[in-house]
Amino acid sequence: MRSQNVVDWWGSIFLELDVPNVTNVIAICWAIWGARNSLVVEGVRKDPTDVVRYALKTIEEVYEAGSAGRSAGQTVAGGVSAPVRWQALAMGVAKVNVDAGFVGELGCGLGAVIRSGEGTVLAAGVQQGEESWEVRVAEAQAILWGLRLAASSGLQEVIVESDCLQVIQALRSKEAGSSEFHLVIKDILLICNNFC
Repeated sequence: MRSQNVVDWWGSIFLELDVPNVTNVIAICWAIWGARNSLVVEGVRKDPTDVVRYALKTIEEVYEAGSAGRSAGQTVAGGVSAPVRWQALAMGVAKVNVDAGFVGELGCGLGAVIRSGEGTVLAAGVQQGEESWEVRVAEAQAILWGLRLAASSGLQEVIVESDCLQVIQALRSKEAGSSEFHLVIKDILLICNNFC
């Protein structure tokens, strides 16, 4: 599999390997990119063996989730299930959609949009700080900030939507610990007591 450039290399991957091996290559490249970002952004160097193990474990979970989702009529990823198609929210329930982003030297930004079941924007906002949290901490902080926004808006029932599976899994399992991440998870779980 000799290639002149990365485009040729990817082409040969898709032509010469079967689907499971193409999946492995894509997942390993994705994990390497994530490890690179951890080094560049957070200064955290990850062991190459752990990076590959993480990629292969992720693939295994996705395959297991796919088979579980097909049998249950749901798409399931890493133990988190979602409806196969869009469903309106119950009356009186609001959706808090959050995200975190990094703006180079400026630090981290948190954003939240809260919508009613009909899609009407009830509240929205952004918060910029100089913090340089690791990604999972920033995503957890976004959830905490979004819930605080929902509480200050007088909402009683909310559904939170985040794109960070690691945070969602930690919340669902009520994962405990003493790291900065776990302290934010604890704060989120505490503020959830303010909602129905």
